Amino acid sequence: MPTARQALLDAALRALDDGPWRTVRMVDVAALAGVSRQTLYNEFGTKGGLAGALLRQAADG
Repeated sequence: MPTARQALLDAALRALDDGPWRTVRMVDVAALAGVSRQTLYNEFGTKGGLAGALLRQAADG
């Protein structure tokens, strides 16, 4: 079972399948991951923090 952090990163990528980053809502990412919005903000702080984590994950392969 993935950690909440990994579930959120995976959910953010799924949300990007539906449209550009500017349309991705944090509440939707949290719902896709099956966690609360507060958990998402605790992990990443902001939408920018989530974007940065996605970029780092992609760069790390």
